[in-house]
Amino acid sequence: MKIIASVISLILILPLMALPSRGAFSYNETFSHIVNTVLSHYVSNTLMLLVLTCFWASLWGVGTAYILSSFKIAKRSLLKVAMMLPFACPGYLLGYYFVDTFQFTFSTRNIFWASFVMGISLYPYVYMSCLAGFSVRNIDLEEASLTLGRSPLYTFFHITLKGIRPYYAAGLGLVCMETLNDYGVADHFAIDTFTTGIYRAWFGFYSLPASVNLSMILLLFTASGLFLESWGRRNKSFYNTTSKMKLLKEKEVSLTNHSLLMIFVLTPFLIGFIFPISYCIKQITVHGGYEYFNSEFLSLLFNSFSMAFIVSFICLALALVNGFSHSLFKNKISRFLIRLSALGYAIPGSIIAIAIIVVFQNVDDLAGKSLVVGGKLLLVYSLVCRFFAVAYENIRSSQEHIPRNLMSYINLQTGSFFKKSKDLYFPYAKAAMLTSFVIVFVDVLKELPATMILSPLNFQTLSVSIYTLASDERLVESAPSALFILLSGLVPLFLLGKKLDKVGLGEN
Repeated sequence: MKIIASVISLILILPLMALPSRGAFSYNETFSHIVNTVLSHYVSNTLMLLVLTCFWASLWGVGTAYILSSFKIAKRSLLKVAMMLPFACPGYLLGYYFVDTFQFTFSTRNIFWASFVMGISLYPYVYMSCLAGFSVRNIDLEEASLTLGRSPLYTFFHITLKGIRPYYAAGLGLVCMETLNDYGVADHFAIDTFTTGIYRAWFGFYSLPASVNLSMILLLFTASGLFLESWGRRNKSFYNTTSKMKLLKEKEVSLTNHSLLMIFVLTPFLIGFIFPISYCIKQITVHGGYEYFNSEFLSLLFNSFSMAFIVSFICLALALVNGFSHSLFKNKISRFLIRLSALGYAIPGSIIAIAIIVVFQNVDDLAGKSLVVGGKLLLVYSLVCRFFAVAYENIRSSQEHIPRNLMSYINLQTGSFFKKSKDLYFPYAKAAMLTSFVIVFVDVLKELPATMILSPLNFQTLSVSIYTLASDERLVESAPSALFILLSGLVPLFLLGKKLDKVGLGEN
């Protein structure tokens, strides 16, 4: 198992190893110009956008998850599912519609509104993770804190929130990575960030060394954040040490408080899902977008769904193997490689795509012939490298709530890895597995850069079509594809909502 996990990790970090091989941190005239002129703006804008986006994502994600898991409000089960729906809307799509709607009302192209749009688009990462944590928490400590005279606010921040830290950290970490990787929103809102700088260095100055140097700086940002979070969780356990858990009972609220809670919960849902889907429907029905539901659209649909399913399945399988190995074996080298393999999400999709092309070109040169058949294989590989961290972090968070004696018992059992996992581990990880698959599936549907670079001829996806048309202000033509990406997330997200409401560590 250790060898398999190490091999998987090495394959996933191959693009990371390709980056420094292309002259990282070496002198380059273009990069020197960037350092002397705009690098400070890249740093300040990226950090500001990151902090503000994390604030909005935490506000909506933690707030809605806590309200829906702790208070008795109308249509609570339906709202639990509805809160996930903004996840189906790409940030750049919401940004286009937001600017087009409000650009004549107030100044929209600034970092505040860019972070607001990204926070609305990304908060489901935090919401889904925290909802699972809040739903299975042990409330004995909370009741003890209140009994000892602590305020509800103190109890929430010092007891409740700390108790779900692995869930919150996993969700917020994904928000940070997605923010650092964003290009569409930052470009449309005219904000100079590291990612927009990488694209300009690559496609504007045609400088591979400059884009690699910027990517390495971006990678160091992410690696530092992951290290600090892991260091903060060292030698700490978050699973319950007793099987006598008190069931969580929803609290009754007054009519006024109920109305305020409903307004808070519905706000991100209305802005993140109802607004863009209404905009798409208007473009289709009023402005003639229905004419673009044709054979080309069906081809885009098939390409997107088949690619998303394949990548999601591979990411989940690899995450289970690596997560299982990380929990059972203490080999430092293997653990280091596994953690390193989860950094692929920190690299812009375009950089991963180019790095993969370089790697396979070198392999072809050594072999003296072409060993890679078609661009779809490279596209799948790049997307797996890109989104493996999404599945892995959710699997690892679920494993931290499994008692160590059970993991040791699983390790001692005979039989194949799949049989042991199916009988003993999978019942504890159903929610995390489903969460991982759905998040990767929707992420692949929305992915742009890697798909644009590595797609073979006559192979285009819904997201690429949307971005190309919307960039040219052809919003009517892009509406059918945009509407279907929004609707495509409904079925898996509804299934996920039902599972998160029923499946948890406490029930199993």
